[in-house]
Amino acid sequence: MIKVEDLNELRQNEQWQEVAAQSRDHLQADPDDTFVLRALVQALERMNSKSEEYEGALFRLLEL
Repeated sequence: MIKVEDLNELRQNEQWQEVAAQSRDHLQADPDDTFVLRALVQALERMNSKSEEYEGALFRLLEL
């Protein structure tokens, strides 16, 4: 699982592919982590990848 500090560093460096990959891995173990879920949504937005995964992650975030 990724630490908040590590995820923030990836976000600051705009490494969106890595943010998405690390977020997906983290969410498998902790699917209700709102910070990581928001990071995934942001990464998908920045990569202009508004797919089913994006919609599902955004909906889950709104539910929480």
